[in-house]
Amino acid sequence: MTNSCNASTPNYPEAPKNYEYMRGELKFEGTYKEGGQMIRSVDYLPVYEENQMVTPCVITSSVASTWQTTFYDTKTSRKKQLTTIEHLVVPGQNDMTSTVVQYFEGGNHTQVTRQTSTNSKGEVVESKNKYAGDYSLPCDAIPGGNQQYLTEVSGYYSQHLADLNRCQDPWCRRLQ
Repeated sequence: MTNSCNASTPNYPEAPKNYEYMRGELKFEGTYKEGGQMIRSVDYLPVYEENQMVTPCVITSSVASTWQTTFYDTKTSRKKQLTTIEHLVVPGQNDMTSTVVQYFEGGNHTQVTRQTSTNSKGEVVESKNKYAGDYSLPCDAIPGGNQQYLTEVSGYYSQHLADLNRCQDPWCRRLQ
């Protein structure tokens, strides 16, 4: 048995794939006549923002009495904006286009807080929404603790990696 690592050997167990935020989001919607002529199309353009906080993760597996470990990070995100562009084809007239932009700006919820609608003539209508979560008491101004969490975790994670690098015995690695 050797205590060396071959860089061409894939990680096992494999870390889960990163979450794809756009997965399941509608991209396009089309309406056609029986003859195949398009009469309406809608494009959906969502915008996501990744959370600054990273969650360190570990996955372990035992194969033939040997423990193997993979470290990885995971993140979350939230939808910040959704732009919807609708085209209507009117035979014998100019096509009509309308654009609706929805903003998700609430710090305490994920609902639409503002919406702007622009029609083919360039006229803009804006609406704003307020929810119960938008009204907070002064005691809610306590910091979220993200920076303190990241500082604490990075110290422990660095120590963990240093301990793991010093360990040469496979049984020792199992305990890490």
